[in-house]
Amino acid sequence: MLQAVQIDSVDQYSQRLTDAVARFKEELESHPIAKMAREGTIPESILREYARIQYVDSVLWIPMLALIKGKTTSPRLMKAVRANILCEAGYDGKPHVTMAKEFVESIGEPTFYGDYSAYAPRSAHAVEVMNGIAGMNEAELSGWLLAAETLVPIFFSIFRPAFARLPGVDLRYLDEHITVDADEHSQWMNEAVQEILKDEATFEHILNGIRIGGRLTLSIPDVLYSRALRVN
Repeated sequence: MLQAVQIDSVDQYSQRLTDAVARFKEELESHPIAKMAREGTIPESILREYARIQYVDSVLWIPMLALIKGKTTSPRLMKAVRANILCEAGYDGKPHVTMAKEFVESIGEPTFYGDYSAYAPRSAHAVEVMNGIAGMNEAELSGWLLAAETLVPIFFSIFRPAFARLPGVDLRYLDEHITVDADEHSQWMNEAVQEILKDEATFEHILNGIRIGGRLTLSIPDVLYSRALRVN
């Protein structure tokens, strides 16, 4: 007698997605560079590199959201992406890219984009990510954004103590993402995912997006940690 195949309910699929994000969160929180940040042992040159990476990402984030908006039909995801774009652009406050510029300049780094020629490979990587996003379906996009909006506040929280030790640093860019992304953007994306999640097929696509977004987020501390070890 053939054993019946267990088919998960939507609630079970939802829990599995939550668990997938939680695993990336745990991996990020336990990353060895988090310990270095707490202890103040991250070399300043690595902190400056991190700041430059965030400036490049900030400049590219709204165009990336625009690409996602162009592929969105789900009402809740559309609402979340629109709200995210307005928030990033400073519709009701200071633009995030302005905060990023002031953050980088407060530690003495230039923000003339031509000075980022050394980051051309990384910038090209970011553009390739954007091109990849353009090929994702809506369910994958929702998973990717859920991972990004959930993990970025944690990533910024990890590095904040290290930057707080630098004299005169403007921490508003980090603080804005630690509070707003965690409290609002992550919740928006949870709601969008729940609207898109309907069956096993949409579950698999959302999970693929979470995995890609999670690995992409972790790739940055991986690289920075390896470079920190060489500097030390």
